[in-house]
Amino acid sequence: MLRLRKYDFTLEYKPGKEMIVADALSRNYLKEVPKQEIPYSEMDYVIHAVISDLPISQERLNQFEEETEKDETLQLLS
Repeated sequence: MLRLRKYDFTLEYKPGKEMIVADALSRNYLKEVPKQEIPYSEMDYVIHAVISDLPISQERLNQFEEETEKDETLQLLS
């Protein structure tokens, strides 16, 4: 969803009976999804992409960063 945020598009629901070709991925799902960790370099990219696309001012972002530094629970995440 984060990668799609930069696009302006509209989704339209169509029932399966109206679909000429069924979506194979929605019909043939994995019963178990292997757990995988995101490498730090990729995570940095994702964080940068999210921050650069935030619809808030730099002042408000700075306020979030300051408040995050004060919060004990959030400090456990960093």
